[in-house]
Amino acid sequence: MTDDAVEAPAQFGLRGLLVLQAVFALFVAMLVATGIWALLPLFFGTMLLRWGPLRVKSPGPRRLVFDLLAGVVLPVLCLVYDPVVFHGHGIPIGFYSLVYVFVAFEIIALLAWKASYALTGRRSALLSGFLAAGAFLAGAVGWCMAFAMTALLWNSRGLSVLMMTPLLTMSALSNNSAAALGPRHDRQGICWFRVVRFWFGVGLAIGIPWLIAWGFGEGLNVLIRQFPFPEPPSFLQ
Repeated sequence: MTDDAVEAPAQFGLRGLLVLQAVFALFVAMLVATGIWALLPLFFGTMLLRWGPLRVKSPGPRRLVFDLLAGVVLPVLCLVYDPVVFHGHGIPIGFYSLVYVFVAFEIIALLAWKASYALTGRRSALLSGFLAAGAFLAGAVGWCMAFAMTALLWNSRGLSVLMMTPLLTMSALSNNSAAALGPRHDRQGICWFRVVRFWFGVGLAIGIPWLIAWGFGEGLNVLIRQFPFPEPPSFLQ
């Protein structure tokens, strides 16, 4: 079993906290100065943190930072700075509210799982179902974007690699879903109660955003239209 198959306590020393603070300040400065271009080093840094030389010996802090970047920060920034995918021509405005509500619930579920496990040490099959639904949909979107990326790679001057962000999100959500579910078998066999709660969580993760978008879609769409989204680069317009 790898260190990504279990939750490890995240313990940051003073040096680690100072490094995180410095990196965060540098990213904010790049975001203010360059806009969407600042997402490229953040994207590659997240990849290296998960699979590359930035893997540190202590799995807890590494995994926590990766989960927050891939499951919270990058999805939010990509929606805000998205120049093509969800703000492209021909996409109905009603689709925006559904996407944003679903992403918001997945972020809340991920943060709730990290916080509850850190405080209580208990697993949650319900939250596991929430995260599994998000991982599945993020993977589906990510692979569709991966096939489309080659056609956009030249015209977008490298920004199309950000279309791979859902695959990073899928990795974070799927790992946390497995950790939240825990073992599916005990001494008596399959834990059916845990399995039922898992699928109930999947249903809630899909059903609640649909109900909210259906019931409050118009109000959400008004808020979305009023949000000052940054202008995309000229070659993407």
